[in-house]
Amino acid sequence: MSTSSDKLSGTHFDNNMNFGFQPPSSKRDLPHQVKDIDGAFDYLLFLLKNVFRAPEWFMGLMFSARILLKETVENYLDYHIEYKLSQVTQEHRLVGLVNLLKEILFFDDDPPRSDEDKRIRYASAYKELLDFLPDVLHTALGNSNTREGCELLLQIFQQPKLNKQLSYVLLDIVVQELFPELK
Repeated sequence: MSTSSDKLSGTHFDNNMNFGFQPPSSKRDLPHQVKDIDGAFDYLLFLLKNVFRAPEWFMGLMFSARILLKETVENYLDYHIEYKLSQVTQEHRLVGLVNLLKEILFFDDDPPRSDEDKRIRYASAYKELLDFLPDVLHTALGNSNTREGCELLLQIFQQPKLNKQLSYVLLDIVVQELFPELK
């Protein structure tokens, strides 16, 4: 054996020089997982990984982009939401919103929907959700993952108790924004 092969096969190279490095034991231990979800970009990554089952190469790309884009995307979303809220809370629109909310909560006179109406509305929402996602995302995730992810998202929002709780939480946030002295 040559001198170089003796050096490469020496015991000091075992286990990365005994620094305690352990390779990932499964796909769940990959280093590019977010342990704490903080912000809209992390929620997007969570949806891509767990709902749409994005391939590993795409998740690696998204986690790399996270370093550059997280703050920019979240600042833009904050600006956009603030802008839209300022438009919605203008005085001339507020009266219409309060009346709409009153009709929805207290005067719901619509007849119950039939199973056929529910099926048609569900199919329409599913198609709109698929059309909403960009073609690049369809290509990157694969058509089957995209369809299954959209189906799962729609099923999540079909839970009446969770929807009611979500509505109350959002209403509470809106009331606190409109009347900050109630905090």
